[in-house]
Amino acid sequence: MKNILIILITNFFFLSCIDMIKSSDEEFYESVHIQGGGWFEFYENSENENLELFDDFTLQVWFSGQLETDNEATCIVSLKGNTSNISVYRNPNINNMLMIYDNEDLVQEIELESINFSEQENFYLLSLVKDQNEIIIYINDNLIMQDDATPLIITNDDTIEPIIGTTLNSNNVPKNLWYGYIDEIRLWNTALHDTTISFHNQYPTKLSPSYEEAYLSDLHGLWDFRIEMSAESIDNVFQDIEDRPLYTIMYTLESMSNELSELGR
Repeated sequence: MKNILIILITNFFFLSCIDMIKSSDEEFYESVHIQGGGWFEFYENSENENLELFDDFTLQVWFSGQLETDNEATCIVSLKGNTSNISVYRNPNINNMLMIYDNEDLVQEIELESINFSEQENFYLLSLVKDQNEIIIYINDNLIMQDDATPLIITNDDTIEPIIGTTLNSNNVPKNLWYGYIDEIRLWNTALHDTTISFHNQYPTKLSPSYEEAYLSDLHGLWDFRIEMSAESIDNVFQDIEDRPLYTIMYTLESMSNELSELGR
């Protein structure tokens, strides 16, 4: 499916609107195509107040990779704390492997036959769940394990800022930027149960089996990037689709560009 070129031009301190070129009869874009030069950070109440997560949460992202020739491991999600940084990377040499880092330490690798990060049409669900001071991670509905019988649990009681598409060094400079598509980001104010994550994986466009599910009230933010192509311009500040005062901003390295795309899960 042909991508629609929309240039997102910023540097670390300047934000701009997005010029668009429409060349399709489709009505909506479905995702953002980032190509080693873009990432998302989160803000609340205003675009200048960083979103900080103190309590239980679940961060979910529907994403795909793409064929790329760099030998650098690219980061899809990081949880940046005051003294910690938990990051999920793609292995640069094995197309179906994720690597989990706690600060600079590799704590686990997971290789699944059902995953291929070199194929951009294949979208996957990554869920990072914090329950009290313990963080566990799912890819699709597979809980990442420490060994055959023990889930990987990363202990963390830090205040956390979520980042999609990169990890930031101690000077807040992005590195290991992702290549691929970001289709949807969900943020919950609760540690979702594994059965809920399994449901989300099985039904990618649904949040719950019914409107009566109690956890629906804990949906804090949702960004689906489903944007009308008829819009004359699109800003790179995306508000939660229910108009809650929660924002994600797409930053783009100077001289780089990213695209809105019709490709989605």
